[in-house]
Amino acid sequence: MKKFYFTFGSGQKFGGYCQPIVAESWVVAREIMFDNFGADWAFQYSEEEWIRIQNDKNRRWEIERELATIGGAE
Repeated sequence: MKKFYFTFGSGQKFGGYCQPIVAESWVVAREIMFDNFGADWAFQYSEEEWIRIQNDKNRRWEIERELATIGGAE
């Protein structure tokens, strides 16, 4: 199982939040996201990419707050 993070666009219902999803693959995580939010989200990241973004010293925006994780055991 892998952890993926999904962000929402500015002005969307969950703007400012990210949705962690634990799933077997990138594709399964996307399916879970579509099942829960339809197309009302912006980007998908692997856990490694998300950590890199969080730790980027040049990041110029506040990192999104996490919603409760969806999916398998962590």
